[in-house]
Amino acid sequence: MLTGDDNNTKDDNNTKDDNNTKDDNNTKEDNNGENIIKKPRIKRVKKINNDIIVIPTCDNYNAFLSNKFTSLQLKQICKHYRLNVTGTKQVLTNVIYKHLYLSFHANIIQNFWRKYYTKRFARLHGPAQFKRNLCVNETDFFTMDDLKSIPYTHFFSFKDSDNMIYGFDIMSLYNLIEKQDDNNVLNPYTRNPLGRHILKDFKSLLFLSKLLNEDIPLIMNEPEENKNMDNLEHRVIALFHEIDMLGNYTNPLWFLELQRHQLIVYMRELYDIWTYRAQLSDQIKNEICQSGNLFQNIHIIDLPILNLRELQDTSLTLIERLIRNGINQNSRYLGSTYALCALTLVNSSAAQALPWLYESVVMPF
Repeated sequence: MLTGDDNNTKDDNNTKDDNNTKDDNNTKEDNNGENIIKKPRIKRVKKINNDIIVIPTCDNYNAFLSNKFTSLQLKQICKHYRLNVTGTKQVLTNVIYKHLYLSFHANIIQNFWRKYYTKRFARLHGPAQFKRNLCVNETDFFTMDDLKSIPYTHFFSFKDSDNMIYGFDIMSLYNLIEKQDDNNVLNPYTRNPLGRHILKDFKSLLFLSKLLNEDIPLIMNEPEENKNMDNLEHRVIALFHEIDMLGNYTNPLWFLELQRHQLIVYMRELYDIWTYRAQLSDQIKNEICQSGNLFQNIHIIDLPILNLRELQDTSLTLIERLIRNGINQNSRYLGSTYALCALTLVNSSAAQALPWLYESVVMPF
């Protein structure tokens, strides 16, 4: 005969057993003895046809449990997601559910960070990203393209120390920074050093562009690699910009205005400066032009038989050797000085702008 206390004890035991059973159902151990993710109680009411199987996705991971799959179908799903295909039906079900569950929540986190990086990528384009008319310059300093024609993802702008906003093609600014020391990168429009925060923002922009799979071309074809390019003016502007970056002041028109006979005289004067007038030692020649032979494959005696374009190409090749083949910055600067010295002898505008170079090489009468 049971007393009231016995009934209460029995009810308590039943309650504990029910709770333990419930906990066991929500937290199970896999074949490695590790707890698996709790799965909701879902009654499986639909048996999947053996001939038709739809691979479950992480977006409906809970619906996966409402379907009854065969062992073969579960293994096919595991192969699709590159999961372990060994084990019982319950083990395979746990593995698939865990993968779908974690993938669903991983996507939420990834979408959050992708949104954050996208917003930051947009801000790093600068104050003129959508209002190009805020820039004081209308064209890119290197490509000479109108700023309004530069695609959004290829554009970068910043406010300089003079509170003016300048815009650039990312490719042009990237190559400018690559050729200079980080502590000596100058704004090509003002010759003022670029602030560290500007360089930091620019590098962050490049990093995020790769992270977001934005295709931004950074490597340009050097004029030396494409001497037959149709745009001669582009080649000259690029070359004289490099000379400016070495610490000089130039104007591309000094070269573009030269006629055929002036180009011949220019190369003859440069040959005389390099060979005799500057009294350069072999060591200095090797430091400026690593082969030591500036006029390699160029014959001064053959210049009169060349046409205008051939003379221009040959002259530019010599200048390129002087400013690009040096062993260091000082050697390239010295090479650019000799290129400009010869230019002052054939162009009066260059001589007026650089009188100290003209006087250093002009022959006394």
